[in-house]
Amino acid sequence: MVLERMFARVSTGMRRLADTRAEKVAFTRLFRNRHVSTQEIIRTAAARTAELAAGRHVLIIEDSSEINYEAKASRKRGLGRVGNGTDIGLFVHPALAVDAVDGSVLGLAGATIWRREAEKADDYQALPIEAKESHKWIGTAKAACQALTDAPQMTVIGDREADIYEVFARLPDERTHVLIRAVRDRALGTRGERLFGAIAKTPEAGRIAFELQARPGRPAPSNWPFASPR
Repeated sequence: MVLERMFARVSTGMRRLADTRAEKVAFTRLFRNRHVSTQEIIRTAAARTAELAAGRHVLIIEDSSEINYEAKASRKRGLGRVGNGTDIGLFVHPALAVDAVDGSVLGLAGATIWRREAEKADDYQALPIEAKESHKWIGTAKAACQALTDAPQMTVIGDREADIYEVFARLPDERTHVLIRAVRDRALGTRGERLFGAIAKTPEAGRIAFELQARPGRPAPSNWPFASPR
């Protein structure tokens, strides 16, 4: 019932989800139950998604968001700091499963949720990927792919933040592909060729033009072409 209300009312506020005091008490007890953990909620959602993903080519789309609770800081506890380094909140990195053929959303396939409680260590770049926040791109995708056991083919999709060597080294297998927006001009094979040069020499397969909404500090261009190599 909680999930249905959240979907119908686009709200996570308990007062808006519940119609009666009895429902509010029941919903509150659910979330305060020690057996209802974040990981159990994610596993349950992924299991439902797996049923819909069976037999399909599935896109595993990842991205990160910060949840800022600074406006309610006096009523919140146990949180870390968000991107600006001062406000309190947390981060969430979900993996959304989408049918690659018809574009239908199948559901949540995995997620990583964490608090940022400390500044980056001086030797941060030297740390293994498992000790960095960027491991979210690997851990979340692996969990999602493992959950969708009956999907014959999956393509993990990430933005430029996911252009990490370990992503390419650890995620692909016989049924898992990786599609990442490039930010680094990587070496290709042993011939000395670089990624950007190889792409520049590849004929276009087509172009897509779409409306890009304006954001603070960034005006909206009339068209934003996207070229796809063959």
